[in-house]
Amino acid sequence: MPVDQPPSGRPPSGNPPSGNPTSGNATPTNPVPGNPSPTNPVPGNPTPTRKAVVSIELTLDAATDAAVRADWARLIDAGLPSLGRHPSPSNSPHITLLVRSTLEPVDFASAVDLLPIDVELGEPTVFPHGDRGVLVRPLLVDESLRRLHRAVHDAAPPGEDAPFTAPGDWTPHVTLARRLRLDRLDEALALLGPAGRGRGVALRRWDSVTATVTVLG
Repeated sequence: MPVDQPPSGRPPSGNPPSGNPTSGNATPTNPVPGNPSPTNPVPGNPTPTRKAVVSIELTLDAATDAAVRADWARLIDAGLPSLGRHPSPSNSPHITLLVRSTLEPVDFASAVDLLPIDVELGEPTVFPHGDRGVLVRPLLVDESLRRLHRAVHDAAPPGEDAPFTAPGDWTPHVTLARRLRLDRLDEALALLGPAGRGRGVALRRWDSVTATVTVLG
């Protein structure tokens, strides 16, 4: 998934996706059977090229996950863009903590040990890009979320972080829709549920090349 970037002049942010087992009881999710992937191409079609992205993400408790999915469904019902339109089983509400083009296997036990944490999802807002934007729910950055984000980056080896994902340059959020036309923003906002509190419960790693998710810890 691409990194959702706020425009210059507003708080920076990061949000996208996770892959190979690292440490602990890692549980990989395989690509969807029958769907194109680098290892499962459509017969007769060239193997698709995926942009290399590896991300470490925080997933949400069941009730908060369901609330975000309800927002996705409302947008779909209104004929608007929504992350709920992506059928992959790896597509679930999350907060992106780290994004690299490559990332060797890393022991994130020090970060996993900080979980679960309380999270507060705010009123929806948009990161505009031209006449479209990314619709998101920003998170309140409290000390527990800041500590978790720092622990993930401290555990990772030196590398080039994607824009708006490194400590001091990060606004956590849950993505609701991409490429939303700004002339339909008010319509979208009127559909969405209220802000709320929940919990961040697990870390996962997303690998775009293999289209796999690995639960960490």
